[in-house]
Amino acid sequence: MNLDIPFHRAFLFGGLAVVVTAIASALMIILIPRGFLTSLESKKKPDGKKGLIKRIARNVVGWILVVVGLVLSLPGIPGPGILVLLIGLFLIDFPGKAKLQRKILSSPAVTRPANRLRRLFGKAPLELPQHP
Repeated sequence: MNLDIPFHRAFLFGGLAVVVTAIASALMIILIPRGFLTSLESKKKPDGKKGLIKRIARNVVGWILVVVGLVLSLPGIPGPGILVLLIGLFLIDFPGKAKLQRKILSSPAVTRPANRLRRLFGKAPLELPQHP
């Protein structure tokens, strides 16, 4: 069994992964509600069987993205590993998730470009939480 991937195919896969991840990331930033950062703790967990199925599916997809992001972060493997990893982390449920999301999304290195992108598409800038 030959596991060697020709360079042009690996380059094509890596480039395609970067483009798809960039588009998905941009869509997430554009579609995120303006008050997302200020309302992280008040998120209500879905009730009922349908809500439970959605929550399980979201967590399964999230964990798959975390694993794929970790693999793509390895040296020599093309692709946007960190972005895929972050998207996966935002999908899964774990203690302290709201605090981590707020810390990442509230940093000026993230909010400035995110708000520029939102402004480009006619969306209001993200509301930042008040620090105690």
